[in-house]
Amino acid sequence: MRQERRVLGCIPEEVDLDAQGDDLQLNFSLPAGTYATSAIREWIDYSETQHCTRVRCGVSG
Repeated sequence: MRQERRVLGCIPEEVDLDAQGDDLQLNFSLPAGTYATSAIREWIDYSETQHCTRVRCGVSG
């Protein structure tokens, strides 16, 4: 079975971006049942991910 990408059907809230040196921290809230990886996938240019050395995901709330 082939998986296909679906359009992100929500708008993230409380978006905050903090850059310090080489680090970038992105915080946002999504409705229950929405996957943060889906939202991030829409924002990231995967051609540049070779420079990414660490990704940390956390859930709060």
